[in-house]
Amino acid sequence: MPTNTNQANIQPIYEVYANVQGRDLGSVAGEIEKIVAGVQKELSPCNSIQVLGQIQSMNDAFRDMGDRALVRCRFVYLLMVVNYQNFGDPLVVILALPATFCGIVTMLYITDTTLSVPSLMGAIMAVGVASAQLRSCW
Repeated sequence: MPTNTNQANIQPIYEVYANVQGRDLGSVAGEIEKIVAGVQKELSPCNSIQVLGQIQSMNDAFRDMGDRALVRCRFVYLLMVVNYQNFGDPLVVILALPATFCGIVTMLYITDTTLSVPSLMGAIMAVGVASAQLRSCW
């Protein structure tokens, strides 16, 4: 049942709020997407459903982090080329970093932590520490 009804451009708008108390936003977003996909098929062509709020912010944050990851990797590689003063050594360090990601994913699984923006920021810092440690061993 809608909690608020408004109008925009003479179109009725029904706002439905959901509480995610005690659950992670990603799993709630998945359930909401399933419900919206089922209901979207029953709507007439002029009607639509938009999911806004924290789910939209979460999806935007993950998309932006994923889109810019490759550019960041290239930039870090070029910075390491300047530090090492050759092109081969930084490549070896970069190729060793997937093992760091395996450790990060393993610890997220062991601690039953969801993949979120703070955990991704921690992963970025862990990669920085791992590359610094590999550089000091070199």
